[in-house]
Amino acid sequence: MLRNYVNVIFQNTIRNKTYSLINIVGLSVGLAAFIVILKFIRFEQSYDRFHTKADQLYRVILEFSTSTGGKLPIAHCLLISTAHSQPGS
Repeated sequence: MLRNYVNVIFQNTIRNKTYSLINIVGLSVGLAAFIVILKFIRFEQSYDRFHTKADQLYRVILEFSTSTGGKLPIAHCLLISTAHSQPGS
């Protein structure tokens, strides 16, 4: 039975070469994109996980500025905005 299925697959592949090529290339591109996205997500989730206090680490990528246009240090703004943070940890 399995031999019959394989035989039918090869016959259809040979009969419809262009259609089969499009399907195989599309499947390959889809799988490659999935693997790349999966690797990227796993890398981003594992960022700084080797530290002992990894749950207390934050990556700051914003600039804070005052209403007068001056810029404040990031550490000072974070201490003001989060009551549970500990300075220097």
